Amino acid sequence: MGLQQRVEILKALYRGADVLILDEPTAVLTPQEADHLFHILRSLKEQGKTVILITHKLREVMDITDNVSVMRAGTVVANVATCDVDKEKLADLMVGRKVTLKVDKAERAPGAVVLDVKNLCLTDERQVKLLDGLNFQVRAGEIVGVAGVSGNGQSELLEVLAGMLSPSAGAVVYKGEDLLKLPCRRAPRAAVYRRKGISHIRRTVRARGW
Repeated sequence: MGLQQRVEILKALYRGADVLILDEPTAVLTPQEADHLFHILRSLKEQGKTVILITHKLREVMDITDNVSVMRAGTVVANVATCDVDKEKLADLMVGRKVTLKVDKAERAPGAVVLDVKNLCLTDERQVKLLDGLNFQVRAGEIVGVAGVSGNGQSELLEVLAGMLSPSAGAVVYKGEDLLKLPCRRAPRAAVYRRKGISHIRRTVRARGW
């Protein structure tokens, strides 16, 4: 994805663009790819190009911008030099109230294992491994986050756990029962999973161009 974005920038420059508008360009990039993109943007600035960066990531705002405009409810509520503000001030302007960026959490006390994923594998029709020997557990009273750059198997994992995809190998044990061994002749596997108490809420992201 990082290479594709650089190609898009080159295409825009080849067509004579002097102003580049980047809408959340790092949403699908690794931190290393994002840093490389920022290096390119700094080089373009030195060449006299103008860059408008649309982002909600405060670190990126502080690292790459010279001036920042904050929008809230469709209105620009602040327009300041980046060197005159910090992340806390920007966060306050973004939400319209005092924001605490540090969150104190009590020590967790999870219960018994509810979901046990063992050696989960998924291969597509091109024999590309989308999931490769995945193992993890989720306990009662616990929130587990799955993080990764787009295209690294997160969506496929959730679809397997929801019964929307059948894995190539492995086990999905829910409350002591391997869901992959359940009979699903008369109903889709996802419907059988729902009756067991597993629901999948999908967020559809509309692809946005440059």
